[in-house]
Amino acid sequence: MSKVVHPYAPFVFPSSPPLPQGPPTDRPMLTVRLESSIGAYYNAFALADSGADACLFSLRVARSLKLNLASLPKAMTGGIGNAANVTYYDTITADLGDGMRFETRAGFTQGLDQAGIGLLGHLGFFENYNVEFRHRDRIFTIESA
Repeated sequence: MSKVVHPYAPFVFPSSPPLPQGPPTDRPMLTVRLESSIGAYYNAFALADSGADACLFSLRVARSLKLNLASLPKAMTGGIGNAANVTYYDTITADLGDGMRFETRAGFTQGLDQAGIGLLGHLGFFENYNVEFRHRDRIFTIESA
């Protein structure tokens, strides 16, 4: 069993009239190395998101992984305010470091192109690891079984 503590990472959000300083910016994020079945890889910054059903990344990541989008199955996915994101799915390997690796069916969508981060969701991430968030301390722990 392996247990790794990660600090929250700063993430810049734009200000708005109700939040002139912007919303709180520290989030449970880490760098994850993604690898496609043909051996292409990409280092993505991803948020541990217990509200995400699957691991999701931008279409830019799919292109870096040299995925053939035309051959991949797709579905419509949604998030806050949008239920019409075309999302392509392929099996990838995600390496969190410290010997923590998992294979998962991940989604790739243009809906995340502007965010600049991916999401580590239930399918693949939370189903394989125990994750503890200590928000006041700005840390989160990932524990393998």
